[in-house]
Amino acid sequence: MTTISITETVEVISNIAISPGYHRITLGWTPLEVRPGQFVMLKTSPTMDPLLRRPFAIYNIHDDGTEILYRVVGRGTALLSRLKRGDRLDVLGPLGKGFELPEDRETIMVAGGMGIVPFYMVAKELLKMGKTTQLIYGVRREEELILADDIIGLGTEAHLVVEERDNMLPTDILEEMTIGDRRVLACGPGGMLKKVASLCEARGAECMVSVETSMACGMGVCMGCAVKTTDGYRMVCADGPVFDAKELGWKG
Repeated sequence: MTTISITETVEVISNIAISPGYHRITLGWTPLEVRPGQFVMLKTSPTMDPLLRRPFAIYNIHDDGTEILYRVVGRGTALLSRLKRGDRLDVLGPLGKGFELPEDRETIMVAGGMGIVPFYMVAKELLKMGKTTQLIYGVRREEELILADDIIGLGTEAHLVVEERDNMLPTDILEEMTIGDRRVLACGPGGMLKKVASLCEARGAECMVSVETSMACGMGVCMGCAVKTTDGYRMVCADGPVFDAKELGWKG
């Protein structure tokens, strides 16, 4: 599917704190075509400070606009969290390559932390295809589990792991499951993605991973988000962020 990426100045419909440090912003903007796993680049200030846009995975698309779920971690996201209804925001997108959802097999979603964001749209699309949805989600602290509430509300079977409480990781749950005839989709910290890829390769399961990295332009021009693959270096923003796990040159 080919998508058209454009820059628009759009209205903020709402910007709600859903948990300390976590917000959901709704933009009065509905792109024509979006694949789950694609992202946008937002200009978080009308001034030149900060200079660069910030990348955010698209959380949901509905009739009222586009939702972005984000965590406040620095100056850009702090400015974003202060926007109110009626404020204007510059958006570039949709960008990147999203997840390919198979019609011939079941899918397991594996998420860590903010890696949960692209999977709400994944789950919705799978349900439209008549597929059951299964999620393995890991967080550090129990209060962060709220980020999975929307996906669970769709009827997704969820295996929830709290590192501080359970002393285990999402990959420990995946290791106990039969996955050889399924496609595994993963998004989260690099160490988790590497382990998921290793488990899938050992068991003959298809695996697609969404890589999290810093981006400057979002379109492959600045070459600041290069990642090593079996076919040389590729840009996460333009060639990804979703890759076949077998393509990536895992470090360590």
